[in-house]
Order: sequence, then structure tokens, then C-alpha cells
Amino acid sequence: MARSDDLNSDPRIGEGEKLLSVRRFADAYDILDQALTDDRRNPHINVLMGIACLYQDFLEDAEHFFRKAIELDLDNTEARSGLAFVLLRKDHAAEAAEELCDILRVRPYHPFARKRFKELKSAPSLEAYIANLHPSMFVALPAKQFFGSLKKIKIPSAVRRIAIGIILGCVLLLMFLFASRQGETPAWRLFDNAARKAPDPYFPSASILETDMGKSLSRAIRSAANPPEIFISDNEVSSLLTRARQLLLDEEYNEARYVVNRILASNADRISLHTAQQLDAFLKEPLPEKMYFNPRVDEVWDEGPLYRGVYVKWLTQVVRATNGVFLQVAPARADGNENDAIQVVVVEENAQVYPSGTRVEVFGDILGVDAVSDTEKVIYIDGKRLVRLERSR
Repeated sequence: MARSDDLNSDPRIGEGEKLLSVRRFADAYDILDQALTDDRRNPHINVLMGIACLYQDFLEDAEHFFRKAIELDLDNTEARSGLAFVLLRKDHAAEAAEELCDILRVRPYHPFARKRFKELKSAPSLEAYIANLHPSMFVALPAKQFFGSLKKIKIPSAVRRIAIGIILGCVLLLMFLFASRQGETPAWRLFDNAARKAPDPYFPSASILETDMGKSLSRAIRSAANPPEIFISDNEVSSLLTRARQLLLDEEYNEARYVVNRILASNADRISLHTAQQLDAFLKEPLPEKMYFNPRVDEVWDEGPLYRGVYVKWLTQVVRATNGVFLQVAPARADGNENDAIQVVVVEENAQVYPSGTRVEVFGDILGVDAVSDTEKVIYIDGKRLVRLERSR
């Protein structure tokens, strides 16, 4: 098998990279085209050709070269990143997101893919986001080579090792001195968990998740992450996918989340599940004032795992705060609940500021449900917004 260095030994490739680095895209294309004529199975040349086309806004040609590079090298993240840009510019957002996901599977910390995928999910307007895209957000031009003569300087490996050792030693010394001066605390104590945070005397345990309610919350989250499979027909799967797409277009993200959850927990075929996962990537937090899908307490309990991540907005009353984090509230009777066996617990870091009897509007997403006993059932909500309501006179 040829070495990777041999694949790029053609001097025309280096010349093409230099021309790209100084933004002479047409000239770079011409010389790289000559190199490609002699080596059509070189993925690197195809990537460079794709970049040259991308920066000249020749999207069809760029797509051809990027797809050819991927065909020759499935793990070529640079080609997939360039292809993602082309697909977005052609309004194929779902396919672009899939390419970004493929990059992250190979390189989880890819500098472009991570940022672009996060931006794509959180963009308030997909059209506006695409309109402001630039090729440099997806593929980087080769670095300018001002000091090519320095490559000829040979530094002995022993000298390099000594230099690296000195640098690392200086960094560690600076970190130790900085840590030692923080609050005049000995540096070694900064790595002692017990010294950093003493147990709260009001907690039954030093860790919230080790309390009875914390263990119940852990069970609820695990159960929601691994829902039991539900069996639905192929026609219903198709109907749910169509409904989820329309809800997404209408920005009805809360109901779309529930519908997508149903598909992902079902016996749907692999392609349908993959489509649902793509839709899931574009779901956002609903706005409290525009949330039309607001499930009832009994509905959430009956299909607990299917409501994971679905938001509720319930008018309720504080029963008590536990451990300063868990806020137990009365089930939202305004939403039709009459089952006293169902408890509602809001995970809220400032729970202690809400005394018993306080009327609040809770807005947050469902974390999961847990049956503590035969007579005690709990719904957990991640409290995103709590509004204290004045008592009616």
C-alpha cells in the first residue's frame, strides 16, 4: 500500500495549496486539475479541487469533488464538512446535519463540525442562518507558507525532547504556584474534594443523588432514556413522521418532541428511526407564551418515557422544598388531575426561596417518572422558569 506522503508527492499539489492559501482559486483549480488527470484516485486532490470551486461559488462542481473524495476515503472529514456547506446552500439541511454527524462520529472534537451543528440546532431562522454562511466556516484554506526555507533546518530529536521537557516543567511550576496562592490555601488541598465542599448538615446525604428522592430521580432518568418498545403499524409510523415534519415547520416544537419520542420508542424500521433522529436534532425549547401542547398530569404519568423532554406549564402550589433542590408541588388540578397518588417534583436550584403554600406557574421539561411505591408516583420536571403568583384576595 502506498504511503500517504507518496499520494501527495506531486509538486503540483503543493503549488495548488500555495495558490489556495493566497486566494488565487482559479489558478489553483487549473494546476490541481492537471494533477488530478494523472492521479484520479487521490482524495486529497479532490478535496482541494472542491475547495477551489467552493470559494468561487461553483456549488455543483464542489459537490462533485467532495463526494468523489468521500467515495475514495469514507472518513475524509474535510470533504464531508465541505459537502455539508454545499447541502445547506442548496436547502438540504437534514442531509447537511447528517454529514456533520458523520464527521463527529469520526472526530468528536472536529473544530468546524461541532460549532456548525450546535448553531444549526439553535438557529432561530434556518433561512437567515444559511444566508450568512461562508465557506471558511466549514473548510479552511491551506496555511500561507512564508518561511519555506525553515523546513530545511534539522533539529536533533534529543534537543526537541529537552526543549519540550523544559516547557512542560515551567507550565507545571506556574500552575502549582498559582494554585498555592488561591486564598492562601496549600495547593494539594485544591485536589481534595472533601476540603473543597463540606457536607450540608441539612442534607440526609453529602450528595443530593444519594438521598431517597435523588435515587428516585436517577431511576426516572434511566427509565426515560430506555423506554419500553411500543408496537405501531407501518401506516402509523408514516403518519407520525408526516405529522412531526409539519409540527417542526409550524414551530410547534413541544408536540413535535412527543411525536418524535413515540417514533424512536417504536418498532419502526431503521430508515424511519433514522429520519426521526434527524428531526430530533432540529427540535428547540418552546416559548412559554406560545406553548399550545401542554399535557395533563395523568397523561404524563401514563406514558412517562414518551414525555421525556416535553415541556409543561402548570399552575400549582408549593408543598415543601427538600434538600434545597427538590421542590414538591401539588399536582396541577387546573389541568384535570384528580389522582392524589401522583406527586410532582420540580428540580430547582433555588427551591428554598419558595415557602410552603406559594402559588407558582411552573415551566420546564419532563425528566422522567418513577413509582416510589404502589401508592406513591412521582413526575420530575426540570424547572426552567418559575413565576410566583399573587394570592387572589
